[in-house]
Amino acid sequence: MGTSVWKLNAIKRNGRLEKGMSVEIFQTNSVNKPPQKLIAEKINEKYNTKIDAGSCGYTNFEISKLS
Repeated sequence: MGTSVWKLNAIKRNGRLEKGMSVEIFQTNSVNKPPQKLIAEKINEKYNTKIDAGSCGYTNFEISKLS
């Protein structure tokens, strides 16, 4: 397994998730897109919010694999 870096940019509002929120996620031992729970955790860390994982579905984001 490899590592991967993903950039996620919210393209629409959903619950407390606001359009324009973005985060980069580094994953070790995985080349798959980050799970919703991890996306929510990283956004909550960055923006000091309490966004539910259910608001972080892939359709809410523009997702780019950086490496």
